[in-house]
Amino acid sequence: MKFLLLLIVLIGFVPEGNAKYKYPEGAVTRTERRINRIMRRYDIDQDGFLSLEDYERYRKPRTVEERRLERRAIKKGIYISPLDAFLEMDTDGDGEISKEEILEYEKNRLNKKSFD
Repeated sequence: MKFLLLLIVLIGFVPEGNAKYKYPEGAVTRTERRINRIMRRYDIDQDGFLSLEDYERYRKPRTVEERRLERRAIKKGIYISPLDAFLEMDTDGDGEISKEEILEYEKNRLNKKSFD
């Protein structure tokens, strides 16, 4: 009887399998930190937006491993050119992408990945 009661209590404390972590209000996520680093490094004129030229500089493969990953993506047919990715991120069509547009693109990309 005690074992059954203990089992019922323990089952009540099992978290849901599909529960997602919710960041506290005002916390900066890992993706936001990565986007902030990208903006600091590649935004040449420091206006808070990436132009196509800045974005292509960011997407240019720099290491042997990055070039290998790019060739592998081309071979698998999942490669997205810098121009296509830039145009997809530039939702307002002004020729520049902001932190918010990059963040929205990343969220949509992650949502698509989870359903594939």
